Amino acid sequence: MKRSLTPILRLLGPVLLCLAAPGGLDVEERVERSEAEVDKADRLPIGMNLRMVGPRNRECVFVDIMKGASMWRYVEESTQGRRGRWGPGGTRPGGRAGRDRSGTRERGEQGSFSQADRRRQRAEALEAQRVPTDDRGWPTPQAGRAISCVMLAEQDGRYPSGTYVCTWEGAGTIHFERAARIQERGDQRLLVEVDPSRGEIQMRVEGFNPEDPIRDIHLWMPGFEHAESPFHPLFLERLKPFSVLRFYPWMRPFSSSGRWENRPTPADARQSDDDGVALEYMVALCNELKADPWFCIPHTADDEYVREFAGLVKQTLHKDARIWVEYSNELWNSGFVQAQWVRAEAKRRGMRTAELTALEATRIFRGWREVFGEQADRIVRVAAGQLHNPGVARVLCRGLGEEVDAIAIGAYFGARPSRDESGGGGDIDRLMAAARENLDTVVMQRIADHKKLAEQLSSRLGRHISLVSYEGGQHLVARSSQAAPGKTALSPQMTDRLQDHPQMYDAYRALIENGKRQGLELFVAYDFVGRRTHADTFGHLRFLDEPISTAPKFRALVEDWIESD
Repeated sequence: MKRSLTPILRLLGPVLLCLAAPGGLDVEERVERSEAEVDKADRLPIGMNLRMVGPRNRECVFVDIMKGASMWRYVEESTQGRRGRWGPGGTRPGGRAGRDRSGTRERGEQGSFSQADRRRQRAEALEAQRVPTDDRGWPTPQAGRAISCVMLAEQDGRYPSGTYVCTWEGAGTIHFERAARIQERGDQRLLVEVDPSRGEIQMRVEGFNPEDPIRDIHLWMPGFEHAESPFHPLFLERLKPFSVLRFYPWMRPFSSSGRWENRPTPADARQSDDDGVALEYMVALCNELKADPWFCIPHTADDEYVREFAGLVKQTLHKDARIWVEYSNELWNSGFVQAQWVRAEAKRRGMRTAELTALEATRIFRGWREVFGEQADRIVRVAAGQLHNPGVARVLCRGLGEEVDAIAIGAYFGARPSRDESGGGGDIDRLMAAARENLDTVVMQRIADHKKLAEQLSSRLGRHISLVSYEGGQHLVARSSQAAPGKTALSPQMTDRLQDHPQMYDAYRALIENGKRQGLELFVAYDFVGRRTHADTFGHLRFLDEPISTAPKFRALVEDWIESD
């Protein structure tokens, strides 16, 4: 059924006005589309991937913003009061979230070792600043040293202003800098006035007592100290049209330990650590939105992790949900650490990579089905392939045998400047036309190829095998000419302009509508909200409160699933 946004928009009017900057979200804004234009039976269900929670994340996920803080760093006397560089804890600056870009340059290429040295030196410097923590992530610093973290960085002032409330347990003194100023001090409670135009919020803590260390720190947005939901209302509002939420890279399967005892929990200091967001929050989000979850189980997950994970989902997720389960993410992609791990592990075991992938996926799928028992039909076992190489899905499905319910592909379209005769300063209309041609010809044919594979598998197994996308959308990013000799770089300025090109909306509608005609049964886009960089144009919104009228990609995704007044 169509998901109505009208009641919640009216309810959240003051919140939206608080969050939005000038030119922000118009709470009465709607996409007018009559029922005659959109036949209900022809609507393709749409899902969304969620970015990692962190200090640079623009999704404003939690009303307690401490959950998205950076990791703790020591404050050096020489750097107090100055803007510093902050390490892991959010989407990687300048890169697609989750991608390990180290080691991707050719070994013999000029300058590769010096770049590696710089990366190593920076990593060592950041590591020297790292503050030790307890098993829940609360700091246990060296005696006499102050520590610091940042929140809501790179927001361009588009987060709520007003009076925040900070509370904590234990002994220590908290200070705020940059966008935040303490208005009133109480007993383990601060009223903090925040002006987003001053940048990010920096928290500094000193005066630790090892006998009663500071812990359970919270920083609540205005009006949310006693809120029932942990999620910001606008975050929920803008996710409402999506029937499936794929928690990649929210759950960070590429860096998770895969051990249940190490899993993140709601009691952790942050939800922006290497193990990702707590499963309880993933389930709570799906329960609030009545959405289906899509979990990417870490490549390192052992049997206990799989069974405990599945058991918690069974106990707490709403009963109408189907649960999409995938073994890791893009294990065919050698640029990802999880793919490198699988390749090395297969070699260690004397197996082919595809053989090990199928073996591990089967182990995980069977674990889920055993836990769910009579409800096992709620589980959707996903065989993820590669759009431009149907052989990846074919080989994987052969190894899975009966343990498959859906084939998933990355339904991306794009264009290469060198191939399409449009360089970094070339004609943007010509490049957009080339991307559309790629969509209409190559991408649609590859979707049809995978549909044929799904039909063959359906015939062999005697039941329906779905074809879906695990990710998808435009894939127009600036690429370095050094990384591919002879190729012409696409400038960051052009990639940015392409996202708002008048034909981008039409391309997305063609991807959705024609993809359905070719057999696609669910389109899961990548990804939700993100800052544009030279290598990252994947966000369908630039800010959580971006008006739908200025977000053609997002508008194309959701307009079939929102109700006009």
